[in-house]
Amino acid sequence: ETMATADFTIVKDPRLTTPLKAHRHQFDLQLELTQSLSALNAAVNRIRRMRRQLGALDEAAGEAQADLSTKAKAAAAALLAIEAVLVDVNRESARDILRNPAGLDDGLVDLINTVAISDREPTEQAEAVSREIMAKVTAELARLQALEAGDIAAINRRAADAGIAHVGG
Repeated sequence: ETMATADFTIVKDPRLTTPLKAHRHQFDLQLELTQSLSALNAAVNRIRRMRRQLGALDEAAGEAQADLSTKAKAAAAALLAIEAVLVDVNRESARDILRNPAGLDDGLVDLINTVAISDREPTEQAEAVSREIMAKVTAELARLQALEAGDIAAINRRAADAGIAHVGG
């Protein structure tokens, strides 16, 4: 099967006075925000998978491995705390955004829309808030990595010794 290719040129709307450098800045910031949102969503999926696995591990450990069970519960709670910063864990409908604090994902989506809404360079305020929110996402992802490398890795070692299925990201 062959694909047809076409050469084309993208030209700026002649009605706009925005310099190319400003459009590039807008594109670059949108790309960073989108990548941050993608990393956040991947982390939330991983967290939810690990929380389910920790629940199963807790059940499998039971009374015989009470210490392992306690550690699994604590790790699941730590994962939930990270998830609750990344997303609104209590949201069940679109209207719940009015009832619960927004997650960092909401901030990123709003910023993506704010940066994209005009044919101008992002404002200093949009740039500053974008950097702040992305830094918070990065910090939460670092907390998640530390938890995986520390407590969850230790739980996996204990689970393997006890012949219980491990937790994977």
